[in-house]
Amino acid sequence: MAVKINPERLIRASGNGLINTVQSLCDPLKSIHIPQDVLDQAVLSALQGTVHFKDTHPLKAEQCWQIVDRLCHVRCNDHHVSEECLDKVLLAAVAAQRTGIVKSLLHLKPPPLPSIDAIHAGLQQTITLHSSHKWELMIDLCRMGVTEDGRTLVFTELAKALQWQAIDSLYAAGLRPQQAGVDFMLHHAAKNAQWDAFQTIIALQEPGRQAAGQFLKMAVRAGQRAVVLQLCKLTTDNAIAKDILLEAMAIATATKQPAIAFYLKAHFIASDSLKPLTAVFSLLKDYLPPENHHSGFFKASEDSIERLKEVVLSMARGDAQDEEDSQIIRDIVFTLKSNPLYLTDLPFIAMVNYIVEHYTDDHYVGHSGTHTLQ
Repeated sequence: MAVKINPERLIRASGNGLINTVQSLCDPLKSIHIPQDVLDQAVLSALQGTVHFKDTHPLKAEQCWQIVDRLCHVRCNDHHVSEECLDKVLLAAVAAQRTGIVKSLLHLKPPPLPSIDAIHAGLQQTITLHSSHKWELMIDLCRMGVTEDGRTLVFTELAKALQWQAIDSLYAAGLRPQQAGVDFMLHHAAKNAQWDAFQTIIALQEPGRQAAGQFLKMAVRAGQRAVVLQLCKLTTDNAIAKDILLEAMAIATATKQPAIAFYLKAHFIASDSLKPLTAVFSLLKDYLPPENHHSGFFKASEDSIERLKEVVLSMARGDAQDEEDSQIIRDIVFTLKSNPLYLTDLPFIAMVNYIVEHYTDDHYVGHSGTHTLQ
């Protein structure tokens, strides 16, 4: 049978920071019955105590915060503090920059939880803060549950402050901004030469098609070959338009970055082909000998040469098959790397490396080694 509590005693003890008394009164082993309205009054009394004792008795103020936290987690015969009361606790904790209380509310077992309106109000408060606690509060509020617009706002505010580790933690928690937020973050990273952060974000969430084109030109101007590679691997929906590729090639040429220019040229040629083998042979078109002399160029096994001839003939008829045949591509790569051009000819090197990076599972290295585009 549940034991009834003395409401006045709990409320008075809460407001005076008497943590031991409150803990004793709320001992779950005593099966104490505490009505919701009494819990709410006790919480509000403790909140008043945090303000009353803040300047005169800091220790008591701290104990009042501990009581607030304790009471918010009380479950007495299915009674718990109300959502309205939790809203007041949340806003008071944000105003006082009590990160521990906010984090504790984040881990409440529903019901109840603070309302969406209160979380958003707390978020707006946090944005105006000038404090070292600002970002921690913002992250916890975002994780507590906000609308898509609110979540995107958090990501963009963090990006403005170059808080990339905080952004990474939100992604790790399964939270993502809207597309406009992604594009904003990537633009801010590129503008501030934060290319490591740029690469991390783009690996988690791609930019939109139009934004991707802008980022490609920024990356080329900055000589960021690794970023150029990432942007050339976007999914079909976000793939960079061919006219933008031409602009980026022109920028690379004008800024004396021939390796990037040739790499973009390879992408320009290959991007028309949906099938890997078709793309490879489009890239090789200028290097392939005429008619049936492929065996002299591709120094691979006899079986591979026969397979290669079949592929070439099939492609000529327009009915190429086995586009996923990675082994023939690996044979081609091995032969290309054995060719003397791979030691001296930059366009050829760029083409071969493009094939490796886009159409093989790993960087297949022939006896002549690997050439980077730096």
